[in-house]
Amino acid sequence: MSDARTRGVVVDSMVVSWFLDERPNPIAERYRKLIGMEPVVLGRAATSTARTPHRRVRRRPARRRDDHSLRPSCAELRMRCRQAGHALGEKLHDGDRWIAATAIRIENPFVSHDGIFTEAPGLRVVTDTA
Repeated sequence: MSDARTRGVVVDSMVVSWFLDERPNPIAERYRKLIGMEPVVLGRAATSTARTPHRRVRRRPARRRDDHSLRPSCAELRMRCRQAGHALGEKLHDGDRWIAATAIRIENPFVSHDGIFTEAPGLRVVTDTA
């Protein structure tokens, strides 16, 4: 799907929430360094955020048209996860699967600190394990 490719990384809403929190957070600082100068694409779950200190953020519009184009990717990810016995295939992780499907759909790495994404089929996860 090379026509969908976007330069940058998709960032999990957990990491984005750390960026928005004004309290000191060493984990957030490590993720800022990990992302570096890459443009950031927020997935569907994070697009409602009104402000962000990360200046290179591109918000993907949360319009119904985008949902329709993402549905096949999300459904395929759920099927592949279920076949592999991966927890991301469970109903409980619907929101997580949408943002992961965004990264897969636009062929970008996915930055997350959440272990649920580890070894998800087709997902290139970037994480700080320190």
